[in-house]
Amino acid sequence: MSRLSTKKVSTLALLTTTAFAIASLAPADFGPGPLSPDAAWAGNGNGKGGGNGGGNGGGKGNGKGADKAAAKGGNGVGRGGGKGGGKGGGKGVGQGVGTMFANGAQKAGKVIGNMFGKGKAKKPAFTQVATPLDGMHVPKEKNLRARMGALNAANANINAFLNASDNSRIGKIRAYAEANFAAQQAAAAAADAQMAVDDAQMAFNDAFGDFADQSLTDLQARLDELAAIDPADLTADEQAELDALTAALDSQEAADLADAAMAADDAALAADMAEADALQALEDASNKPDEVDDEVKAAVDALLDANGYNDYLEEQAAADAAAADAAPADAVDDVVDADAPLVDDDVVLLRTGDGETLALAVD
Repeated sequence: MSRLSTKKVSTLALLTTTAFAIASLAPADFGPGPLSPDAAWAGNGNGKGGGNGGGNGGGKGNGKGADKAAAKGGNGVGRGGGKGGGKGGGKGVGQGVGTMFANGAQKAGKVIGNMFGKGKAKKPAFTQVATPLDGMHVPKEKNLRARMGALNAANANINAFLNASDNSRIGKIRAYAEANFAAQQAAAAAADAQMAVDDAQMAFNDAFGDFADQSLTDLQARLDELAAIDPADLTADEQAELDALTAALDSQEAADLADAAMAADDAALAADMAEADALQALEDASNKPDEVDDEVKAAVDALLDANGYNDYLEEQAAADAAAADAAPADAVDDVVDADAPLVDDDVVLLRTGDGETLALAVD
């Protein structure tokens, strides 16, 4: 040993450690074969050991037995390991170390080559993807046309809608179209009523800035609270607030705001009822009422837009509104009370078509 240089001793120790590491992994990673414990010490180990390691294979082995199996290695990742056990280091450790390292390098080279080298990686035999619904029956989702069922008749031309009987399928879809148009008008009226509330609130705010954007209900509650106090016990500020609240709530602006708010509430309720009526009409027209939803409704509306029936309804509504506007404002359609006493013996009260009451002179 004293004749070996320090470099050779280090190399021999490194190779010995590597060989034992590979041998210890052989049963788990590579299975029975040249790297198994039984084959590790086969041959005389006279070759140059592991060759170029994981690089270009196991190098050349001149030994017998398992050394021959290490003669050819796989394509690895580079040139690793250098020359394996030298010339065997004499007898003892030299016997078998070269063989074991060569066999290990051959097998490791093949494994590493398959993973990273030029060869193509082997594909797994099969791939199984588990899903949460494995083993469960998943019903096929119906397409929209199937869900619409008889409502597909909305695709009929406008003449069919104009001439259909009320009890026919198209007649029932026509009833839905009319109810839906009425619901749209009701929704528009509710929006206009809310705009009137906003305008009335703005007018009230301008007139009574101290109470701006406060509800009339809250203002009335505060007024009632102050009015319940004995006038002798009111402070000067409370008396001033009481007077201001009284003036505000007795104003025309407050009356206009109250009327607008009541009208908006009525309009919103009417819109909700009209929408419910339209939905019921659509379900009545369908042979699959359980399938009626927003998507089905939108599809039917699109068909009614396409065949022109919705446009027809809008034109009819516009014509009716124009006719109402053209009617004389003072046309008399009803006498308030035929037995009502005359005013000054020569005047009778009458109601016009737009609800206005007139006092007409009589001879």
